[in-house]
Formats: sequence, C-alpha cells, structure tokens
Amino acid sequence: MAKRAAVAFSGVRTRSITRNEIYHRLEWFFDRHHDPSGKHTIPPAAPIAGLWRNLPLESLCVSMNQQVAVIPAWNSPLFHNVPIPWVSGTIPGSIGVKDVKNFGDLVDCVVFAYSVAGWNVS
Repeated sequence: MAKRAAVAFSGVRTRSITRNEIYHRLEWFFDRHHDPSGKHTIPPAAPIAGLWRNLPLESLCVSMNQQVAVIPAWNSPLFHNVPIPWVSGTIPGSIGVKDVKNFGDLVDCVVFAYSVAGWNVS
C-alpha cells in the first residue's frame, strides 16, 4: 500500500496538488485502509457528523492540524503542513472547519487552505 500510495501522491515535490488528491487524502484521514489510487469511498454529501462520530468540529480541526505535522502518510505529512482554518476567511468562497456540514465542504475547506498556503491546486 505505501509504495502504491507514494506513486499516487507526488504533489509534495512540486507544491502542486490536484483536488482529487486532496479528496483521497481526506478519505484516508477518516479511513486508514482507503486505497489512494482507487475509487472515492466517501460521497461529497456525506454529513461530517456521521464521519466524525458526532464529535465537536473543534476536535476535527485540531486533529487535522495535528496530522499536518505529526502523522506521516504517503512519504509526507498528510496535509503537507498546510494549516487547516477553523473560521471562514474574508475571501469569498473561503470556508473554515467551523462551517463544514458535509464531506464536500471539508474538501472545499482544505483546497482553499492549500491555495492560501501557496500551492497550485488544479
């Protein structure tokens, strides 16, 4: 799995990442058995409350931000040390974890965080 994942996720070398890779990384965050080169397993409309077992969103944000620096995945920290915001920014379309209702919102939040951190997200 690790070798296959290292091939599937190469964005760390170029500071360029696809929305699809972010989607897979988030799926892996919720399910360590997720195949990063396989099909998506969490639909965008899936409520975050169910995925996060009804824990507070604050703990999701803290956990994701701990993951960026602590837990390696696919030969790099899971979210490349990109800080995931708690509150939505003043830029139109930005979203923080505080406002996440479903998995698609979370993907949007992390895509925005990568963009703010200077990554090219395609």
